[in-house]
Amino acid sequence: MAIASTSDIPVASAAVISADTHPYADWAAILAGAFVASAVSITLLSFGSALGLGVISPYRGGGVSATALVIAAGLWLCWVQISGFLAGGYLAGRLRRRIGDASEHEVEVRDGSHGLIVWGIGTVALALMTALALTGTAVTGTIAASSAAPDQTYFIDTLLRPKPGAAATTGGQTMAVGTPGQAQPSQTRDELKRIMTVNMAASTFDPDDRAYVESLISRETGLTQQEAAARLDATIAKAKAAADKARKVGILYAFLTAASLLLSAVAAWWAAVRGGNHRDQGVDFSHFTSWR
Repeated sequence: MAIASTSDIPVASAAVISADTHPYADWAAILAGAFVASAVSITLLSFGSALGLGVISPYRGGGVSATALVIAAGLWLCWVQISGFLAGGYLAGRLRRRIGDASEHEVEVRDGSHGLIVWGIGTVALALMTALALTGTAVTGTIAASSAAPDQTYFIDTLLRPKPGAAATTGGQTMAVGTPGQAQPSQTRDELKRIMTVNMAASTFDPDDRAYVESLISRETGLTQQEAAARLDATIAKAKAAADKARKVGILYAFLTAASLLLSAVAAWWAAVRGGNHRDQGVDFSHFTSWR
């Protein structure tokens, strides 16, 4: 009676067995890719800040239009995110353990999914850091004081700019306005700022508030009632134009940010698939890293 050799006995492949004992998500590779993506993004953002692309404001630019500045910053942000997630996605795909007897299509989907998870972790981490930064800003008021306050103060200054050589009543005393060192009491400026803030947010300027503001401007600057009304109209027009410009710039920047996130998701998927292909093919990059 012939004895069957051990080579004739069917043996389950190690790949199939490992599929039952290991999860499909290789979190070590995912976290490694996420860290690398964050590091690359932070490095490129630092270069962007040095080039002046890290701060966006519709009131700055030194002759460069706000639209051109925000487009340049949005394109740079897009490049930063795509570059970071290309690196992180490729690393996650290259380091992922291929598990089970999956088809080539299934392997590609799993590799790409690892890149997409890297993108998700990086995006959520960025959102959390942004939220923490905004919370800190709300507590300290640093950014709010440096951006919003100067613009509001400018419009109040415009309204209360004295008419040279005219006489006005300040603090209950009549004096010549336009002289050096003269300034309106802080309570007057604060009151005017509150009135302007409320009415600028409304669709129409309250008639009683308008009449009061015109009389206040006339009293503090020496302008006639008609001149005060004309100055108020001009200042309101300037303030609305600036607010509309800032709104359009904000919408454009938000759109560019969202588009860059979507493109970086595609980049992370593609890079992870390429990394998986190089893993399976054993692509050798030693000629790039060898110093001998």
